Amino acid sequence: MASLPQEIKKAHTIKLDNRKSLQATGVIKTINYDEYAVSLETDWGILLIGGTNLSVNEISTQTGDISIEGNIEYIQYQKQTKKSQGGDGFFKRLVR
Repeated sequence: MASLPQEIKKAHTIKLDNRKSLQATGVIKTINYDEYAVSLETDWGILLIGGTNLSVNEISTQTGDISIEGNIEYIQYQKQTKKSQGGDGFFKRLVR
């Protein structure tokens, strides 16, 4: 029996320093961000970073690297579904 080709996922890492500074690699797209939340698309799902006074300091669309500073309270992944790939942002889905 022939096996189905497996999807190749882009490497992805997160480094969190003292809940004040976060560096991530493997980011495909920045979906949304403000001072309370950052929503990022990765091959491993939607990455949500929440807290207060968040700021995106560095972002490279070529390398997929991002640097965020502030008071980081949570990091969460959401499985990427067909519906979420349609362009609805995290905040739009939140207020439905």
